[in-house]
Amino acid sequence: MKRDKNVDFLKGYACLLVIFGHVILGIETSGIAVPAAIPVTEKFLWSFHIDLFMFLSGFVYSLTGGWISKKTRFSFIKNKFFSLAVPYFVFAALYIIVNSLTPGVNNQNSLKDILTLWYKPIAQYWFIFALFWLFVIYTVFSKIIPNNIVLTAVLYAVFLVCKFFKINMFFLDSSFNCVLAFGIGASLKNLKTENLKTENLNIIKKIPASVRVLAVVIHLAVTVLFIKINIYNKFLVDDFLTVLGIFSSVCFISVISFASPVSFFLNVIRKYSFPLYLLHTFFTAATRILLLKIGVQNYILHIVAGIAAGIVFPVIIAKAAEFSPYLNFFFYPVNSVKKIKSRKKESGEVLNK
Repeated sequence: MKRDKNVDFLKGYACLLVIFGHVILGIETSGIAVPAAIPVTEKFLWSFHIDLFMFLSGFVYSLTGGWISKKTRFSFIKNKFFSLAVPYFVFAALYIIVNSLTPGVNNQNSLKDILTLWYKPIAQYWFIFALFWLFVIYTVFSKIIPNNIVLTAVLYAVFLVCKFFKINMFFLDSSFNCVLAFGIGASLKNLKTENLKTENLNIIKKIPASVRVLAVVIHLAVTVLFIKINIYNKFLVDDFLTVLGIFSSVCFISVISFASPVSFFLNVIRKYSFPLYLLHTFFTAATRILLLKIGVQNYILHIVAGIAAGIVFPVIIAKAAEFSPYLNFFFYPVNSVKKIKSRKKESGEVLNK
């Protein structure tokens, strides 16, 4: 299947926003003096950037055929469990261990938290946990409701009822919080019109560039206004900002990705987006703690150094892991096992000769 560059660039963009968001969140909670724009920026990012990741996950889920790509629903769920459970438990446990042993971190953990990871995710790893259960939900319920648009509408309605009446959804709470974003992405392939190529997001380029830029400006202005009047996280308003943020992001990337340096950088981030997501907080936190230890309080230096460390070191680790499927197993267990089996098969054939 031909790669969709729009999806790749958006994935890189979403990953950058996540790193940036965690850097400024860490600075805020550490007590460093920041201007009023920083808390607003942090709230702005959280209004849509994780949902952008979920939207892309849903889009790729639908684009690649969903559970049908693995022949049976059970095979698909088993594949997703293996793909996500290994990095989830390994890096979430490592996060807990490091946080429990490191003084100066903003979120202290106890080693006992490892025992509750199977139902209580921590830090950014909740995304992987939520994503797995969304895969399960869409795979299982597609047997009853095969159309993703209808299924998303039903699931979102269930979420709204539970949210309005404050019904506890337990371990599925984080998944249903993202069901709208994931469902919109998963539903795009169902929107078959003459002008929409269902295999990609190129439809957005049919919109005049000026209109796309205006959409970005409107998103920024509306969200900041809602933050200022403190309604950005109210019932239904937050979901409106999610949808607006996703559309704005697609418009924004479609405009700036024409610049080759931008597209090159976003593609690099996209290539290592999963290791970046798994590892960045280790290095952003370490950078913040180190700068505070030597007396650096300037928030700009913290932001620049934190983002740089959150990108560079995970990429170095990811590139090093590429040299061995045994190391890469912790990031991509399914593909790594395939490579290990392939190598063993090849070596066995050579010996037989």
